[in-house]
Amino acid sequence: MKLAAVVVLYEPEKIGIEKIFANLESYCSYCEKIYLVDNSAKEHDFNNKNFNLVYIFNQNKGGIAGAQNKGCEQALKDGFEWVMTMDQDSYFDKKEIKNYINLVEQFIKKDESASSFAPHILAVNKRVFWTKQIRFKILSPLKRKILGKRYCPNKVKEIEEKERVIASGNIINLISWKMVKGFDEYLFISEVDYDFCYKLRKINKKIIMFNTVYLKQYFGETQPFTLLKKYHPKYSDIRLYYTFRNAFIEKKRFPEYKSFYNNLIKEFYWD
Repeated sequence: MKLAAVVVLYEPEKIGIEKIFANLESYCSYCEKIYLVDNSAKEHDFNNKNFNLVYIFNQNKGGIAGAQNKGCEQALKDGFEWVMTMDQDSYFDKKEIKNYINLVEQFIKKDESASSFAPHILAVNKRVFWTKQIRFKILSPLKRKILGKRYCPNKVKEIEEKERVIASGNIINLISWKMVKGFDEYLFISEVDYDFCYKLRKINKKIIMFNTVYLKQYFGETQPFTLLKKYHPKYSDIRLYYTFRNAFIEKKRFPEYKSFYNNLIKEFYWD
């Protein structure tokens, strides 16, 4: 599989250029070229002889959708059929990326309708609500100890067809990307990845998740923990605006996901 990576940068100095290079190193040996698309207000120097990098200064035109489209357009011109879309703060452990690529290549050979693949996301900096901590760290181990062989938790499917996946770690087919006219730049930032998945499904393309492969991802700053509220990400006002606006847009575009977006709106604004 001829694979490139499209990595969206935004104010990379906040996490550090060296940290980003360390993240790139976790998957660069499986990607023939890495397209760094910078959505920052100013250009950055990303010269590094250890990576086959192409730096594209996008200046946030079209938001994250515009950056991903720029990277995919260039990859397609350069003869690539597959790209992996990544965030600047995402990375794989060595054995995970090897397993991921092997699984994708095996699946492509037996099912050509698969146009999008995704790993399971591990939120590195996410705190878990205290009731889940009690359940997973105390009650479940205790139950296993008491019941022994009689305790049989639900098995997780290793391979699962999904309705939607997030962009980070997503391996997508560029021919299918072109067929659905790429990522919607009107959405700018929120729901861009989900909208892309829905369009793929409309043309009968499959979205496959490998639940045994893990991508480590840092998520944004979070709200202070309280006893009665869920632990929400702390988004900027503009991100909240696009999240709220785009939920209504997607609900209108894809009525089959109406309940999903109703719950999303409720979760963000009323819980």
